[in-house]
Amino acid sequence: FLQAAGFGWLTPFVVSAAGRRTKTRGHSTADAGAVFPQSVASGDPSPTGVVLWTRVDPAAWSAETPLRFEIATDDGFRRIKLAGEVAPQDFAAARDFTVHLDLDGHLDAGRIYFYRFLHGSTASRTGRCRTLPRAGAS
Repeated sequence: FLQAAGFGWLTPFVVSAAGRRTKTRGHSTADAGAVFPQSVASGDPSPTGVVLWTRVDPAAWSAETPLRFEIATDDGFRRIKLAGEVAPQDFAAARDFTVHLDLDGHLDAGRIYFYRFLHGSTASRTGRCRTLPRAGAS
């Protein structure tokens, strides 16, 4: 079932320096439903990560436009914990324009994070996820 749902593989991505503000000004959520028709999702939490998911509408996909992502500790994305980029060929037709990012090892335990995807000038809706507490923590 998981392989049929697309969880049998994870999308390669490049991470930029954590803690730096990324250039996201000028992005709008007005077309989020057209560019990201299935919105965003998260799952499979661990103490140091989660898996993030989205799908770009095939009509919005371009071989020249990467998909960027941001994970922040605040919903205004003023404190970026992690940001990165997925190359267009890594979420093309062969992968049904779908992205699965396994962030295990990149986040802190027991924290709430906010995340979004950026494609062209469009930002997805903001998702919220939580990592598991450290083993033995109460």
